[in-house]
Amino acid sequence: MNYFGNKLKSKSIAILLITTIIFWLIPPNLIFGESNDNTLELLQQAADRANAVLAEVQAAADQAATELSGAQAAADQAGSKLADARTSADQATKVLSGAEKSLADALAALDKAAEGDDLTALEQAVAEALASRDAAKAAADQANAALVDAQAAADRANVALADAQAAADRANAALVEAQAAEDQASAELEAYLVEISGEPEKEIMEANLDVLADSQNVEPGGSITYKITVTNTGSIVLSGIEVLDKLPELVIFESGSTGEFNEDLREVSYTIESLEPGEMSEEEIIVYVPVVAEESQTLTNSVIISSMEIAPIEEHVDVVIGELTEEDGESGEEGNEAEAIDEESQQDKNEEVELDEDGAVGEGTVEELTGETAEGEIGEETEEAGEQDG
Repeated sequence: MNYFGNKLKSKSIAILLITTIIFWLIPPNLIFGESNDNTLELLQQAADRANAVLAEVQAAADQAATELSGAQAAADQAGSKLADARTSADQATKVLSGAEKSLADALAALDKAAEGDDLTALEQAVAEALASRDAAKAAADQANAALVDAQAAADRANVALADAQAAADRANAALVEAQAAEDQASAELEAYLVEISGEPEKEIMEANLDVLADSQNVEPGGSITYKITVTNTGSIVLSGIEVLDKLPELVIFESGSTGEFNEDLREVSYTIESLEPGEMSEEEIIVYVPVVAEESQTLTNSVIISSMEIAPIEEHVDVVIGELTEEDGESGEEGNEAEAIDEESQQDKNEEVELDEDGAVGEGTVEELTGETAEGEIGEETEEAGEQDG
């Protein structure tokens, strides 16, 4: 009993271990399955999150671009102020140099003054030159200080510009990554939609053109009715279909169910506003063949259709003046062959009619098959039988 109990316990442990390994290695959705609705919802949520992140990153990139523009403007303004301060400092330096020269000249004049000269005027000139020099020096110092400040402001503006440029670069890089993530999420969602619903129906843009005549031949003085049929054989609506009918040289235009006739170009043209898939347009054009037209000539009528959705399509139909077409001739020959076959069949039936030993006729009357009376033939055979007996 213990043996079987231990064996059962070992099998249970083994089964539990194998089951655990299976659940560990294989994703749960492959074991239990996952509904299309859940998968679609998850992919849609992922695409929505990617779109939201893309919108946030785009806003950050726009803000960084705005800050960069502001920093650029500040740097430009600081550079302009620095240039003005440099010009002012250069000008103040020149003024100071002139004032120092004037002071030197005044001192030199005072040194050269001889005894008995009026020194008051010279001393006054030296004092004035000294005052001018001091004022020029103060202005130069102020201009240089302003230049230093402007240089510092320009440096700070350039640093801010560099920081703004770096921030804009980071924002643009994040924007590229967010765009790639959004593209991937959208692609996965679209691929799954295709997987569960099949390939999306492709738009088919095509049309069919048929041009027919009411007869394959026409006598001089007769008329021809052309029938133009345009059919939308695609899957989308066709619009603005231009129809151009190039009439044969010999014929005279009589009337048409629609369109305008250009006498110089010998063309009938009209426009089909739109055709739904499977819808068709039928129009008729009637022409007259002059009495003086020579026979055996072939009249070729060509029709061309075109639109924005389809490439031009051209069809034509031929009508012969005064002669049967080859197709009509073949139809006549086929009719004659059919009559000959009927005659041969009738002869075969006549040959199959036979009399039995008593002179009786089989099924069907001889009169129906041969046109002769059965009674006459039976009477003649009876008389011959009587003569032989006699």
